[in-house]
Amino acid sequence: MNIASIDIGTNTILLLIAKIVNNNDIMPLLNVYRMPRIGEGLINSGLIKEEKINLMIDVLNEYKEICKKYNCDKIILFATQAMRAAKNNTDIIKKVLDNTGLSIEIIPGQTEAQLSFNGAVAAFKSVNSNKVVIDIGGGSTEIIYGNSEKIIYSNSFKFGVVTLTESLLTEIPYSEFQIKDLYNYVNANCVIPFSTEQSTSVIAISGTPTSLSCMKQLVFKYSDEVVENTTLDKDELDKLINDLSILTPQQALAKYGQVLVGRSDVILAGAIILQIIREKLNASKIIVSTQGLRHGIIYNYLGLDKGKNQE
Repeated sequence: MNIASIDIGTNTILLLIAKIVNNNDIMPLLNVYRMPRIGEGLINSGLIKEEKINLMIDVLNEYKEICKKYNCDKIILFATQAMRAAKNNTDIIKKVLDNTGLSIEIIPGQTEAQLSFNGAVAAFKSVNSNKVVIDIGGGSTEIIYGNSEKIIYSNSFKFGVVTLTESLLTEIPYSEFQIKDLYNYVNANCVIPFSTEQSTSVIAISGTPTSLSCMKQLVFKYSDEVVENTTLDKDELDKLINDLSILTPQQALAKYGQVLVGRSDVILAGAIILQIIREKLNASKIIVSTQGLRHGIIYNYLGLDKGKNQE
């Protein structure tokens, strides 16, 4: 059986097609991403623009055709912060259904956090130790701390790379004051009420850490195989932040290549968010994973919780 999971985020729309294999595990067959940035301007208007809705529909119809080619038995379509925040989300759900035949489920922030954790830790064989999962999106940032027995802490913070860029990094080239304001905002609004032990694995998922991993390695075309289980430490993040701080988005794209297409203007905000969270967790390094929410959605559909031991 093949299942498709489609994640409608603030910046990206991601498609995962997976084959269900032994013991209801999943084997990824295809990952596709498009960047319509449906959350553009949402922070000011409270609405997703008509042109962005139409772009979303175009992407979903493209994905639907891909799913047909892979003989998918089920397509699971879900949306996160941009659709949660949009005043016109009910109208969008109806328009998408009318034009694609697909039904969108808007999931709450806490559910997003839980499912992201399940998807991310499934890639790690050892499930007994505590883990922290960081999911930096376009409109929200999730932090989840747990182990094989339970989720100890989870929170969905209402800021992400798109919202922070649109509100705080409004002038190019970036000024020292803008960057300082961004640091101060994230520091003040990202309160983490726990500390981690040395043995705790800190795992980052989503486009920000995977892009930063490629940039660190000077890999110009994205590949899951190149990124999976790589790490980012303090010095590496500082180096990337310092570099991005003096580059315009166009210059960053020219320097780092295809991995920053659709992300060159928001990657600095993402790198700063990741560095601040790393500092708050007192983590020496961040492990980068290509798995996440769309994987967790499939495990949830199958009735599994990969964050916990299975009988």
